Amino acid sequence: MQTQVTKRLDFFGKKVSIGLEVHKKSWRVTVLVDGIEHRIFNQPPEPQRLVNYLHRMFPNGEYQSAYEAGFCGYFIHRNLLKAGIDNRVIIPSDIPGNQKEMLGKTDYIDNRKIARSLDHDFVRGIHVFEPPPEELRIPNRTRINLRKDFRRSKNRIKSLLYYFGITLPNHLDNNHWSLEFEKWIEQLSFNDPAGKEALFQLMATYRYFKQQMLDINRQLRKFIKVYDRQLYELLMTIPGIGPLTAIPIITEQGDINRFNHLNHLFVAFRK
Repeated sequence: MQTQVTKRLDFFGKKVSIGLEVHKKSWRVTVLVDGIEHRIFNQPPEPQRLVNYLHRMFPNGEYQSAYEAGFCGYFIHRNLLKAGIDNRVIIPSDIPGNQKEMLGKTDYIDNRKIARSLDHDFVRGIHVFEPPPEELRIPNRTRINLRKDFRRSKNRIKSLLYYFGITLPNHLDNNHWSLEFEKWIEQLSFNDPAGKEALFQLMATYRYFKQQMLDINRQLRKFIKVYDRQLYELLMTIPGIGPLTAIPIITEQGDINRFNHLNHLFVAFRK
C-alpha cells in the first residue's frame, strides 16, 4: 500500500504583507503573499494571535505589517517587532489611493490599501519614541487639552455675561483674567438667585482648570529638567522661546540628530 506524503508548506524567502485596521475590540486584517491577496478577516485585538496565525499559515515567511497611528499608541508595534514582524506605524495621509477609495472609506478598503502600499514599499513608518521620552510627551499633551478646557470655561462665562447684557469694563476686557477681574465677576448681581448660582458654578469650573494649568506647568518644568536640563536651558537662551515653548520642542521632536536636514524637521512637525 502506497502512503501519501503531504509536503509541509514553507514560505522561506516569500514576502508576507499584513495590513491592519486597529480598533479597541477587533482588528481587520489583510494578508498578501508576494503581492497576491490571501485573506481578509477579523481577529481579537491581540498581537500574539496574529503572530501565531502567521507562523501556522505562512511558516518562515518574511513578515511585514503596518497600521495607522492613532489611539492605540505603540504597544502593538513593539510586540510585533519583538515577535520578529517588521512592523511600521504609518500616517493615514501617506497611504496612496484613488478617488473612489477616498470617497468610499471603510475598514475593508483601508486595510487592503495598507497591505498593498506596504507590499509595494510605498509607505514609511513614523519615528517611534522609546518609552521614557514617549511618556514625557503625555503631560505636555495633557497640558494642551487642559488649556482648551480652560479656554472653554472662560468662553462660557463670557457667553453668560453677554446673554444678560453685562458689559465688561474696558480695563478688564482682555485675555488675561486678573484677580481684579474675578472680584468684579463675584460682585455682579442678578434678578434671580438662579442666575447667580449659574455664574458661581462656571467660576468654580474656571478656577479648577486654572489650578490644573498651574500644577501641570510646574510639573512639566520639573520633569524636563530631569530629562534634559542642558537642552532645556539652551533653548531658553533663544529670543522668543520660554519654558512652555521649549518643553514641546523637546518632547515632540525627540533627538534632533535624527533629522538629516532642516527641511526634514519642518516636514515632521507639519505632520
